[in-house]
Amino acid sequence: MDWILIVDDDEDNRARVASILAKENIKVTGLASGRELLDYMEGMAPMPDLILLDVLMPGMNGFETFELMRRKYGG
Repeated sequence: MDWILIVDDDEDNRARVASILAKENIKVTGLASGRELLDYMEGMAPMPDLILLDVLMPGMNGFETFELMRRKYGG
């Protein structure tokens, strides 16, 4: 089964995307911030198949989150 993480500070956006993906039997995990994503991924194995990362979020934006992920997990 495919697994996608949705990271968006807007709960309605997460719910909409999750609803669409669930119809395709895709496992979805919704997270509200970049910090929440980094904490969630700590020690995670296996990694998700895809991460949908919002760019415009308060606090740590999507670009900052991606850069921290890239440093930690390579790529």
